[in-house]
Amino acid sequence: MADKTQTIKSKKVYREAAFILPPHGETTRGFIDEEARTVELAFSSEAPCSQWFGQEVLDHSPGAVRLERIKAAGAVLVGHDRSDLVAVPENIRIDDDRMGRASVRFGNSARANEIFQDVIDGIRRTVSVGYRIHEMKMIEERDDGPDTYLVTDWEPFEISFEPAPNDYTVGVGRDDGDHPQTINVKPLDKEIEAMGTETITADVDVDAIRVEERANALKGERERSAEILAMRKTHPQHAEICDQFLHSDRSAADCGLAILAAMETAGEVTKAPETGAIGLSKQETRDFNLMKALRYLVSPSQRNASAAGLELEASRTVADNMGKEPEGLYIPYDFTSRAINVGTDSAGGYTVNTEDAGMSMIEMLRNAMVVAQAGAKYYPGLVGDFAVSKQTGGATGYIVAEGVDVTESALTFGQATMTPYTFGAYSDITRKMLLQSSIAIENGLKMDLATTLATMIDLKAIHGSGSSEPTGVLATSGIGSVAGGTNGLAPAWSHVVDLESEVAVDNALIGTAGYITNHRIRGKLKKTPQHATAAVGPWVWENGSAPGVGEINGYPAYATNQVSSTLTKGSSTDCSAIAFGIWAEMIVGLWSSIDINVDMASLSKSGGIRVVALQDADVMIRHAESFAAMLDARHAG
Repeated sequence: MADKTQTIKSKKVYREAAFILPPHGETTRGFIDEEARTVELAFSSEAPCSQWFGQEVLDHSPGAVRLERIKAAGAVLVGHDRSDLVAVPENIRIDDDRMGRASVRFGNSARANEIFQDVIDGIRRTVSVGYRIHEMKMIEERDDGPDTYLVTDWEPFEISFEPAPNDYTVGVGRDDGDHPQTINVKPLDKEIEAMGTETITADVDVDAIRVEERANALKGERERSAEILAMRKTHPQHAEICDQFLHSDRSAADCGLAILAAMETAGEVTKAPETGAIGLSKQETRDFNLMKALRYLVSPSQRNASAAGLELEASRTVADNMGKEPEGLYIPYDFTSRAINVGTDSAGGYTVNTEDAGMSMIEMLRNAMVVAQAGAKYYPGLVGDFAVSKQTGGATGYIVAEGVDVTESALTFGQATMTPYTFGAYSDITRKMLLQSSIAIENGLKMDLATTLATMIDLKAIHGSGSSEPTGVLATSGIGSVAGGTNGLAPAWSHVVDLESEVAVDNALIGTAGYITNHRIRGKLKKTPQHATAAVGPWVWENGSAPGVGEINGYPAYATNQVSSTLTKGSSTDCSAIAFGIWAEMIVGLWSSIDINVDMASLSKSGGIRVVALQDADVMIRHAESFAAMLDARHAG
C-alpha cells in the first residue's frame, strides 16, 4: 500500500539515560577498570522519552541503529560540549536486551582524570547520547497528549556525561554547524499532511502485531522501572541495590525483597519480617487437619487430644515463639500458606474444586483486598513490632558568596512503626460438617475466613480512624485534598486530574499509581464525559486492561463497596470518596499466625459451631504525599 509520509526538519537530538552506571561500591567491579581506565556503560534503551515532536521510542532491533559513525569517530564529552573531550567509546554494540552499550576509555589529561575520578566515586552516574534520526513512524496518535513515534532508523554519534536532568529544548537544534536534516515520518496507517516541507511517497508496512507487542513490552518496562525508582527514592541508603535491578530484567518485587534483606542486615528493621513458620515438614503440613483442631476445641477429651496431637503441638510451638497464649489454638503459618494440589489425588485431587486449586489462605486473603490489587505492599508472617526507616528531611541548597563556607545540611531519617491490631472473623459450620475430615470442607472454611478477614483489613486500610485501629489512607494526615463543593459535587474530569496533580506537585508521582472508589461513583464516572460539553464519551471511567479494572486519566481504577458512600459534606450525607495514590507506599502487615477458637453457644440448638478466627494486622502509609483524596463526590446530580 502506498501512503504519504510526513517530513519534519531537525538537527541533532539528545536524550538522557538515568540508569546507566552502577553506583560506587561492590557492584562497580566489572564495570570500572581503574588500571585500564575504562568504564562499561549503557548509552541507550527503548525507554520512551519526551521530545519536541512527541513521545519517542528508539528502536534497537537489528538494522535500526547505524553504528558505523560512532565506531569510527565517536567521542565521549561532558555536557555535550565538543571542546570538552574526556574519553573515547570502544566495543560499541546493541545487546540482546535491546540496549546500546560501550566500553569508555578515558584519556590522561587533567580534565579526563577529574571526570574519571567522579565516575569512580559514584558522583557521575548518568549519561546522554547524541544522535540523528533518519526515519520514524507514528505508533500512537492521541488527542489528549503527545503522539508516540518509533524511531526505526537512527545514528548515534557521541556520548556525554550529563549530570543535570534532561533538557530537551537545549539538546534539540543546537548550533553545531550541521545543516537541518529531513526526517521521514511514516503515519499511523493513514494519510496525514506534511508539516511545512515537501511530501514524500513511500510504502508503509505497518506490522500491527509487532507494534502492539513492542508497546506492551515498553509499558511493562516503564512500570517496572518506575516501581524500582520509587523504592530508590524511598530508600536512598540502598540506591545501589535499586541501580543493580534497573540494569537487570528482574522484577520490582525482587528488588523490594533485596532491599528488605539489606535493611535487616543494617538493623533498619526493628523486627525483621519472618515467615512465621515453625518448621513443619512437608508431610506434617499435609497431615495438619483444621477439622481435628476444631473437634478438640469443641470437646477437649483425651480421645480428641490424641487425634489432634500434631495440631496441639504446633499451636504450642507458635505460642512459645510469640510469647503469647492463644484464645483457642494457633494455626501455624506453614498451614495457612499451604496450597491444595488438585493434580495429586493424595494431596486433595478427589476433594477440592478446581477453582480452589493452588490457593493458600494467605493468597486468598490477599486477593480479596482491593488495596493489594492496586499495588499495596503485603508483608505476611511478622513477629513483634515492625519498624522501617523513612526519610523525614533533605539537604538544603544555598547561594554562597565568594569566600563564605556553605551552611551544613544533611538528610534526616525517622522511623515508621506498625503495631498489631486484632481483627476477627467467624464462619458457621454444621454438626455434620464438623464430623468430616474432607479437604474440600476445610478449604471452604479457610476461604470463608480469609475473605471475611480480608474485607475487614481492607476496610481499615482505606477508612481506619487510627483510634484503636489502623490509620487508613483517608485518615492519614498530610495527604492531598480535592474538594467538590459546599455540599459535595458530582465528580468531573477536572477532579480526577486535580487528584493526580496533588501527588505530582509533591514530587511523589513515582511508581504504580491508581484510583480507588466505590461502585456508585464508578457508575457515575462511566456516564460522565471527560469534556463537559460533550454529549458522548470519552468517559471519565473507561474500560481497563483487565476484567474488573477500569481506567481513569491513564491510570488503573478499582471499585469496591469498602469505600463509603455515606460521608457527610455540608447538608449532604451521600458523599463518597475517590482516592488516588502510589499504592506501593502502603504496607499491610500480617502477624505470623491465625488464632482459631469456637463459639458453641450461638448454634447450640442445631449442634453446629461458630468458628472464630483472629488475625493481627496493621497498615502503614510510608509517605502521605503519595496520596490524595476527594471526600465529597456525589453520585446523584
